[in-house]
Amino acid sequence: MNFHPTRTTVSSKPQGFWANLCKALAFAVLLSFVTSCANDPAHKEAIEQVKKGPVEEGVAKLKQSSADHPENVPYRADYIRERDHAINQLLFDAGMALGQGNSADAETLYHRVLDIDPVNGQAKMGLQEVERSNKHTEAILQAREAMDHGDFTAARNILRPVLLENPKNLEAVKLGEEIETAKFGGRSASQMPELGAHFKKPVSMQFRDANLKMILEALSKSSGLNILLDKDVKNDLKATIFVKDASVEDVISLILMQNQLEKKVVNDSTVYIYPNTPAKVKEFQDLVIRDFHLTNADAKQMLTMLKTVLKSNDIYVNEVNNSIVIRDTPDVVELAAKLLAAQDQDEPEVMLEVEVLEVSHNKLMQLGVKYPDQVTFAVGSSASGGGVDPTTGAINS
Repeated sequence: MNFHPTRTTVSSKPQGFWANLCKALAFAVLLSFVTSCANDPAHKEAIEQVKKGPVEEGVAKLKQSSADHPENVPYRADYIRERDHAINQLLFDAGMALGQGNSADAETLYHRVLDIDPVNGQAKMGLQEVERSNKHTEAILQAREAMDHGDFTAARNILRPVLLENPKNLEAVKLGEEIETAKFGGRSASQMPELGAHFKKPVSMQFRDANLKMILEALSKSSGLNILLDKDVKNDLKATIFVKDASVEDVISLILMQNQLEKKVVNDSTVYIYPNTPAKVKEFQDLVIRDFHLTNADAKQMLTMLKTVLKSNDIYVNEVNNSIVIRDTPDVVELAAKLLAAQDQDEPEVMLEVEVLEVSHNKLMQLGVKYPDQVTFAVGSSASGGGVDPTTGAINS
């Protein structure tokens, strides 16, 4: 009689005990790395050197230590951490120095960053900014020298590229205002005459249905203000005014408002009064011309904005140098300047630094016990059996 045994295959994977054992082995390997790091005097000395200086030498030693031991993860982590911390601190100090106008210190700090990281994009951009700042400083000196010699046109031409590249350069902006002031005899082209400070002192007046010319004559005698009347101002105009502790300028405005009149300040002690009609306003209205050079905003879009918001028509766009020329009243031009400054802003930039790490296998993956993942067994026969067929595994009896 032939009895055929049953073969059974059981698959087993590390679970429970085996998983905990693997975790323990991994922890032991990591602990050995940490221990070796902590016990390495050269590595500890490099970290201290990064903190106390010189920073570049300390980071270089950490980099060399990480390269000599590529399998040591803590060495690599220490190098990256200390390198990034040193670079960020140097970039911050360089930015502060550049903002304070100390381009020499900023240039030195940016070069120190490149000594640590030769491909650092922020440091390269910083050096370009330092070079541009040095050129702007030299141009401002040349423009000031030209202004001192009375050549205002040359001074403006030298200063214009500086304002185009950096409209927020306070020194250049201030020099531009000084050039305009000197060119126009002590006042800038956009600065209109104003009444003197002594006309801001308070006065008190009480008139009821009085002749306008009589009221203005009394105001002129009491304040010392020169008041001139246009030939088209009617002689029979009357006004009523009761004011106490009001400035001369405010009193004039209240009187003119009642009779549809307008005033033009001739100088700090003289005003000219005329009817508030479109023809007279066009004749006496103060107009100024100012050009705006835009760095980031598009001139055509800004033209649409100014026409929509300010209702101004005398605006010209120069597409070649992306500039706008406005001819309007001083108040409108000043408001246009504020609107353009708010829109002509630098676009935000985001810089990402990426590091590619290479992971390699080594013989550490072969350490430890390799447990079987399959077990095969068969049902045996009695002691008097005839044995097992080695080919088929059958038991003969």
